[in-house]
Amino acid sequence: MDASVAALVLGALVVVATVIGLVLQRANGRLKRASDPAAGTSEAPTANASDLDLLAEDAEPGSRATLILFSTAFCAKCPATKRMLDQLAAQTPGVVVAEVDLTHRQDLARSHDIRQTPTVLVLGESGTRVARIGGPPRRSDLEDQLLQLST
Repeated sequence: MDASVAALVLGALVVVATVIGLVLQRANGRLKRASDPAAGTSEAPTANASDLDLLAEDAEPGSRATLILFSTAFCAKCPATKRMLDQLAAQTPGVVVAEVDLTHRQDLARSHDIRQTPTVLVLGESGTRVARIGGPPRRSDLEDQLLQLST
């Protein structure tokens, strides 16, 4: 293979890899509503008992919303996400945060199709899954979602 052709192929691979990386980065942390098929979610917005079962036995779901954080012991962004969720819950009446450590519950990672941490599920007052966020969530997206749940 000629050196100029090899350089051209290498340059094209770098461009393709960069574009794919930018697309994936842009999608990271985006809120996907359960009832929005355009957002790539196929979940129906119906109550899912297994989502409420994720709460610890002594935990109660929120009267307005429950935020479930899936994390692992080795997740670098999970502690900051947990602090942000706790702050939101403290500022928003009726919102509860629950954390599930997937390090010890790999069965839940499979059953809930968790492919990255942090992942946050937003459950409505009846336990209905209304949104899912893969990656560190944007605070403004969560605030907007919680505002919609109160109306």
